[in-house]
This record gives sequence, structure tokens and C-alpha cells, in this order.
Amino acid sequence: MPLSSFDAIVGPAYSYPSKPVDCQECVNFECLNVGSSASPYRHMLVSTPGTRKIRFRKTGSSTIYDRLPTVSASVSRIRGIHRCSVPFMGDTLEGVVIVGSDAVWKMSPPNSEMVCEIFLLGVISEGFSPVSIVDAGAESGSDRPQKIVIADGVTMYTVNMDTMEFGSMGNTLPQRPSKLAYMDARVFMCGSTQNSGDPSQRVYWSSINNPDEWAELDFVSAAMKSDPVMSVAVAGNYLWMIGTETFELWQTTSSTGTLYSPIRKVNGVASGVGTCSADSVASIASSVFFVGGGETGRLHVYEGSSNGSIAVVSTDAMSMEFARYGTLDDAVGMCWSDDGQLYYSVTFPTQDVTWVYNINQKYWHKRSSRKNTVDHRWNITCITSAYSMVLGANGITGELYHVSAHYNDDDGEPIVRRRVAPHLKANGRLLMHKSLELELECGNALPYGQGSDPQIMLCALDGAGRIRREPRWKSSGTQGMYRRRVKWYRLGTAVDRCYEICVSDPVRWVIYGAVIDTDEGQGGK
Repeated sequence: MPLSSFDAIVGPAYSYPSKPVDCQECVNFECLNVGSSASPYRHMLVSTPGTRKIRFRKTGSSTIYDRLPTVSASVSRIRGIHRCSVPFMGDTLEGVVIVGSDAVWKMSPPNSEMVCEIFLLGVISEGFSPVSIVDAGAESGSDRPQKIVIADGVTMYTVNMDTMEFGSMGNTLPQRPSKLAYMDARVFMCGSTQNSGDPSQRVYWSSINNPDEWAELDFVSAAMKSDPVMSVAVAGNYLWMIGTETFELWQTTSSTGTLYSPIRKVNGVASGVGTCSADSVASIASSVFFVGGGETGRLHVYEGSSNGSIAVVSTDAMSMEFARYGTLDDAVGMCWSDDGQLYYSVTFPTQDVTWVYNINQKYWHKRSSRKNTVDHRWNITCITSAYSMVLGANGITGELYHVSAHYNDDDGEPIVRRRVAPHLKANGRLLMHKSLELELECGNALPYGQGSDPQIMLCALDGAGRIRREPRWKSSGTQGMYRRRVKWYRLGTAVDRCYEICVSDPVRWVIYGAVIDTDEGQGGK
């Protein structure tokens, strides 16, 4: 086999339990298509964003907190962060609310020292599970002002955007609210029953433009099957009711009369696919995503579109990996946009792994965060875009971060980036690997310190990816060395080989492809 392009060194995560089939990994790298038809490259691997910690200062105080402060709770958590659709009255910038272990806070933009001012809006029931937050109400300055609605699985809270008045509905609701959605001037809610605490089969709705008013008989039940409703979401102009075994679509109706319902079921749009985790449900634009459940939906990740259709977006290799996880019931999903791309991520806490799906590119990759030299799941558990920033929170530690491609480490911790390329075979014949040259962006090293001489590790994985050879290191060049060539020679022989690339220096990594020189040797087939 002569000197040839090895474009497959750039690609997504696609690893089967059986390594000889495919053992591609893509961790803290993401694969992007190159849009220019004039470019010599079709794809590129780009390093995922890093983080910088945002600290907190209460209004009127000079004390700086590394974590979101609590009112009386002993543990700091961030259970949700939400960008409001309108500013708070008197503000010129968009409003952002953060829900902690036992309180709701209004957040101001971080200053140049990455410190944000927070104002206490109200105290809530102490807890650690994620909360659901939606915008609701009518217009600022009206008799029914814009409000923020928060459900924590115990009760529901509202924040008046005009007065910043905080209110709790206590135990007056028909059930314990856990998930919220907003459509056509109403808030829709599902949750668990007051008595048993089990998920209910009902979805309730509020009065028009008034999320403080709920009636005990204003509800609908799942129609296709009597499975509990795990979550509600809006995609397009449809309300998705996602249960444990099925999903249904509902839309606004103009019905009137004694048995008036503001929504009706869309005929012919339902499926025997539900979700195993209410917290995995997330929506953005006209799509809703969730980890499947039920008899036919297990071990898949689904995307539902505004026309009511659903499609499996996870790969068959992912499904096989999911089958080995201890549980999928604790999956947590979230959607956001960054640098023109839309993302859905799902974290499996028990398995300590995070998968991220680029909705535009249709590629999956994994993200991880390092702690004490060990890589764990991505530490961002809730996220939003505000103040021209992506704000990500660590729900376990109560820390808030600015997530940006301008950062190449996790607030000082290294980000280990790995790519395992597909198999290189020649119909069972022994191949002599003379050289491999990596095509990447060079010369972007830091002027001093860690990253001033970035290193790339190349490791040969023989035996169909199961035998790890001694890793070899090359420098991508110091600052300004744009013509640097990164090439390894005398890589040995193998019948079936994969190559692994690993980097951790805090610089921007962009890999376009590779060129490999091989010859058929003696032996093999």
C-alpha cells in the first residue's frame, strides 16, 4: 500500500464492545464538517471548550464566594440556571436566575475579574435534584406581568419580573410538580401524586397568562396507554407528553363548553417509545431529545421534531455500550447553543460518562473533566446562554463556569483529549508502517509555561485495537512554528492496527487529517 491520505483519523466516537469491529473514540474532541468546497479537507477535529470559574458576591456585600452560597443548607448545589426571555424591570441586560440548594438568586453579568453579583429572590425547599424553569405570564407593566416559574418536585414558585416578588404555591396544587413547559400563554405541568409520590398520568395547565392559578380539574391524561407521564416539553407548537412507555403530541384547541380543554391530542402521532429518565428530556429550537424507555425504546437516544416524528440519533455502538451501564434511569440531559452549533448532552452519573451530540453536524463525542489525575464525566450539569456567554454549572459542587473555546483547560485542570482512529487492514496481510504524518494546526503554542512546547502522543493499538504498544511523543512546535511537520517513523508491522492520538497541553488543537506510508510485508494471510 503506497503513501496515502488517512482522512479517517478525523471522525466521531463509534466504539463497539468488540474492538475488532470498530473501536473509534473521540473524547474532548469533536468532529466538524468543513463547509468550504474549495478546502482540501472534508472534516476536522476541534478541541472542545474549556472553562473559567465565575465567583459570587451578594448585593451589598464585599465577600466573594467560590460556590453559590446557601441560606441554611449545609451543601451548596446548583439545581438549575435559566436565561429569562425578558429583563427584570429596570434592567437593560437579560435576566438570569440560578436555583441553588435552598434558594433562588438573580444574577448579574460577571465583571472583568469573573465575579458576578447575586440578589436573593426567595427561599425554597432544600433539595439536590434538578429543577424545571420556564418563562410565563403576559407583558411587563400589565396586570398580569411576566413571571418565572420553578418546579422542584415538591411545590411551585413564581418570580414577578416587574417587582422581583417571590411567591410559593405551597401544597395547594393538585400534585407535586416536577416538569414544566410553556405553550400558548399557559404553563403545563406534570409530576408525582401527593399520596404515593409516584409519577402521575396527568398533565395540568394554568390559567391563561397567570401561572399562579391552577384548578384541580384542569388536566388531561395520557390517551394511548395508561403509563405515567415523566416529562413535558414543547417542540414547534406541539406539547410533548413523554411517559415511561409512550409519547403523545397535543396541540392548542378552540373547544369550548363544560368540558373545555385548551389542548387536544394530535391523532395519529403517538408511539410506543417513552423515556427511562425524566431528567434526560431537553428541547431546543424545534426538537426535543430524550433517552428512550419502554419495550422498544430502551438503549436509544431519540430526537423528536416539530412535525411529531421521532428518530434514533444514537448509534448502534452506543446502544451496545448503554446495555453495559448499571442503570440509565439517572440520565441527565441538556441542550444549548455555542459558536453557531446546537448541542444535546446526556450524562449517566452511575457510569460516570457524558455523551454530547452536535445537532447540526450529526456527530457524537464524549466529554470528561479531570480531578486528581482521574477523568470523570463532564462536570457541567446545567447550562444556558446569556450575556454573550455560555454559562455552565456544576450541580454537585455549586460552582459556576464560563464555557468557551477561548479556554483550553478546565479552570486550571488539564483536559485530556483522545482520538482513536479506525482499523488499518490489508485483507489480512502484514503491513509495514513506515511513517505517519499528522496534519494539524501548529505554531499556536503559549509563550511560556505549560503549553509552550505542546506534545502529541501517538500510540499504536495492534491486535485489532487490543494490544497497546509503547507510546511515542512529538512536539507540535513552539509559538510561531507554523511550518512544523509532525511525523513519526518506523512504526513497526501489524495485520490489524488502530492509532490513538492523545494531547493535554492547554492550547487550541485542530487536526485535519494524516498521511500514512505502508508496505506489505512478509507473513499474515
